[in-house]
Amino acid sequence: MVYATRRCPALKMVFLHSDWVEFEPVKKAVRTADDVEKEKKRIENALVVLTSVEKGDESVVGEAVEEIEDVAVKVGEKRIVIYPWAHLSSDLEKPEKALKILEEMEEALRNKGYEVYRAPFGWYKRFSISVKGHPLSELSREVKKGRKDAEDTGGSHYRIVGQYIVLPDGKIDDIKDRYKERFPGVKAVVKDELGGEFSAEPPAHVELMKRLGIAEREPVADAGCLRWLPNGAFMFELVRRRAWDEVVGKLDYVYPVISPTIIDKADKGVRWLVDHFPERHYKVLPGGRVPKEKDLFLKTSGDYGIFSLHRDTTYSYKDLPVCFAELETDYRYEQRGELRGMHRIREFHMQNMHTLCRDIEEGWRVFEEMWKGIANVFEDMGFGADVLVLYSERDIWERKKEDVVRWAKEYGKPVVVFIVEAEGVYMAAWIDIVVVDSKGRPIETGTAQLDTRSAGPWGMYYADERGQKREA
Repeated sequence: MVYATRRCPALKMVFLHSDWVEFEPVKKAVRTADDVEKEKKRIENALVVLTSVEKGDESVVGEAVEEIEDVAVKVGEKRIVIYPWAHLSSDLEKPEKALKILEEMEEALRNKGYEVYRAPFGWYKRFSISVKGHPLSELSREVKKGRKDAEDTGGSHYRIVGQYIVLPDGKIDDIKDRYKERFPGVKAVVKDELGGEFSAEPPAHVELMKRLGIAEREPVADAGCLRWLPNGAFMFELVRRRAWDEVVGKLDYVYPVISPTIIDKADKGVRWLVDHFPERHYKVLPGGRVPKEKDLFLKTSGDYGIFSLHRDTTYSYKDLPVCFAELETDYRYEQRGELRGMHRIREFHMQNMHTLCRDIEEGWRVFEEMWKGIANVFEDMGFGADVLVLYSERDIWERKKEDVVRWAKEYGKPVVVFIVEAEGVYMAAWIDIVVVDSKGRPIETGTAQLDTRSAGPWGMYYADERGQKREA
């Protein structure tokens, strides 16, 4: 029996946000080179995309255009130069096919409203460029046909289609370089969202947690699992109690629960959640064997147990909102190279809360109460947010932007707003409370999410004023 395999095509790109770029064709390098005059061309203020097309049997135009548009939106550039650059790969596509892909990219971007130029294909060229030099001016991407399997990605899928900043005085503006310089948190967040590189040095807390006797790696456990020493355990308990009191003690619709750690993927709701919020799971193999009838894993930061409890509880509209909260131990199989102190670990603790609401208006009110409660806890510990980061579908942003302006004024902090088109996530909006560490890296200390999609697949309902079944 013979099996045929299909190689996954790739397209490699380097993005250079430039003050200007000049190029001049000198001599043809391939027979199928573009038919152009040997004239120098200069283009001012452009996103230059150095591009190599690798061998493959399918076009990657759609994926490439999405990546280019993603970077263009983030750096605020509408002028794009596609520059064929064979030196990014040693496994190049045939010239005829590579040229066709570049032409299709050019046309697709132009149809989206971009001003697009393409440097001559198949020529040796003189080439000069002046790169702007801001943190996002030099980036690289590799695009492949199709999406990675959800189990391997360890993250959700969304595309940023717009970005704004809400200043502490309430002004809404595009994100500009002067705001990045004025607010280090804004600079760090935008750089991180674009995949920029940060210092590879260990975070300062790695040395502190050892010297102060807070925590250290547990040698009899897997990498990324910590043992908390007496000083650390005492601090942990104080923080846990403060966080618990902030929600369970103050909000009359919050109730404590405890749910299992071992989750069965056979459940319909669990399968839906895994598909829409992929994680790197720790698999559970009973008796050391792969069970035929079970697909078990250790609980991640997903919402399996609480969603199951909401699903199995009968609610009237008079009961809502209802929130279940638990302090849980979760597991995520982070790659070994990603493990770093307390920033990225495989066993971690979090206070997880999920509230069932009647409609989007009630959900938005609870959303605000939740993230403000989280922010209060960290303010009390002496490190309030450097920046708030709101990810939102455009409809939510347009309806609720006045609330976001109020938040910026109340906290005296900027709010970075990313307008997203979400694919494979269940949130219509979410907010991250971010501080910047001593190495300039953004650290998410807490998050709240407005989930408008999980109730249906999980079967979470309530009875309205007429006794009719309504999706929460």
